[in-house]
Amino acid sequence: MPVLLTERDGQILSLTLNRPERANALSGELIESLRQAFEKAESSNDIAVVTLTGAGGNFCSGADTDEIRQGGARKAIEGYVALVSLLSRFPKPLLVGVDGGAVGGGLGLVALGDVVIATDRAQFRTPELKLGLFPFIIAPLLTPIIGNKRFFEMVYTGRPVSATEAQGWGLVNQVVKTEALPGSLNKLAVSLAAAPLAPLTRGKRAVQQGRSLKQMGKELLGLLEEKR
Repeated sequence: MPVLLTERDGQILSLTLNRPERANALSGELIESLRQAFEKAESSNDIAVVTLTGAGGNFCSGADTDEIRQGGARKAIEGYVALVSLLSRFPKPLLVGVDGGAVGGGLGLVALGDVVIATDRAQFRTPELKLGLFPFIIAPLLTPIIGNKRFFEMVYTGRPVSATEAQGWGLVNQVVKTEALPGSLNKLAVSLAAAPLAPLTRGKRAVQQGRSLKQMGKELLGLLEEKR
């Protein structure tokens, strides 16, 4: 059974983390499969939107602790950093659907989503401190969204944050019933797939790169000139 399920529907690529027996923990194989899938999606003219979910009632439980205990810490960290770097500049819409737990590195994947739809049973945690660690890699992903104080609260307490609370913090866009998650994701993905891709990718890159107001104005003028 593949650790990452892929499905194409027109211009929509659906990715599903598929290690339900480990709550979709990020093994080296899964991280590499994700990296390859997103690289192909970025270069493909036939893919306009990507959705990311987890199988088996959980989104992702973070790093695979068994692999790390067996001496795979360096490979896991380097692989996850490479994946995060890729997703941080991924130019196409990335929609994330969260059911169940999104923990540690899994929470980092949530933070990288452009739009996040969560079920009312979803929970978000950063328990690394209890393991004698600190979530260094996901810190720069989360703090721009939820702020330093909420980030440190999550780290210091390790408590689960509900989907409703995460929505109030700006981490989640929409909270739905579990059975409504696939339909909600697909509805938005279909809408985006029908939109012009060039303005979407150009605009997303500009936001990712933190361009100034003046630079944003130039981008808009350039786009208008091209449409003439």
